[in-house]
Amino acid sequence: DLTWEARGQGFFDSWNFLEWDANNGAAEYLNREQSFAERVVQADDTHSILRVGGRGAHLKRKTVKIQTQKSWKYFLAAIRLTHVPFGCGL
Repeated sequence: DLTWEARGQGFFDSWNFLEWDANNGAAEYLNREQSFAERVVQADDTHSILRVGGRGAHLKRKTVKIQTQKSWKYFLAAIRLTHVPFGCGL
């Protein structure tokens, strides 16, 4: 199937929210419910937002790690970005 898309208010419906941190880094990954409650993710009709949250346990930053529920042998993505963060931490 070549027509998968994630958009609108249902943008995050086809994504898994992963909580494990294999690197034991400075991120505290939130599950789906926590992500929406903490406003780390947001989906509107015209756009979706992923942002960092406040401080979590052990001075880690609350954030999300998402993975599609679909997999492909080959993949080409077309995305439109209106804001990309920059600076330290990337």
